[in-house]
Order: sequence, then C-alpha cells, then structure tokens
Amino acid sequence: MAKDKPIPCLIHIPCTMPNGSDIDPEQMNSFLELLDRQFGGSTPLGVVDGRWVAPDGQTVAEKMLRVEVTVKKSQIPAFEKVAKVIGRQTKQEVMYVVINYQAETRFLFVEEDDDDAARGTAG
Repeated sequence: MAKDKPIPCLIHIPCTMPNGSDIDPEQMNSFLELLDRQFGGSTPLGVVDGRWVAPDGQTVAEKMLRVEVTVKKSQIPAFEKVAKVIGRQTKQEVMYVVINYQAETRFLFVEEDDDDAARGTAG
C-alpha cells in the first residue's frame, strides 16, 4: 500500500522558449492534458516568476506555470519522465520539479456519510 501512497508534486513549466518567444497556448494546454491523462488530473496554480543563475554568472528571470499534480509513489519515475518530455519540447536544459515525499495527499469524497465524525457524534 505504501508504494502507491499519493504524493503531492509540483512542476514549473516555462512560459517562454529560451529565445524569448512565448509558448503557444495550445502547446501549454497539451502539457496539462498530458499530466491529466498520465496522473488523473492537474491543478495549474498560476504563473510565477522564477530566477536562476546561468553558468556565465548572469541571473535569468523567467515566467513559469506552476502546476500541482498528485502522483502515486510508484509513478514518480513516470512523472520525472513527463517533466523531461516537457523540458525537451520547450528546449530547456533543466526542469524544476518538487516531489514532496513527506506530505500526504487525501481525496475527500464529499458525498460520503461521515459527517457524524465531524460533529463529534461518531462512536
């Protein structure tokens, strides 16, 4: 069971190519659809400003779409592979991902009749 524990993950998808041209909205949507199909869904959290230092010492600032994905622990290698595919298609040298093994993801089904526990009346 622990092998398939849901793990919250993040990926930063660049909004521009290295030459400065914008990523086409259709291409960005195809990246999200890839994550959806592979892992059952994704949550774009918005565009964030990222910064990193290039090998020549220059600070590079770029906009990235921050996306949260819940990935089963056994699928982490597939998540990393998808990140690399996106990186190749956007001509990146490195892709930024977060794999939070310490956190726990839960899916709470709101239609289940377990409200007694919330009211403190469960036995």
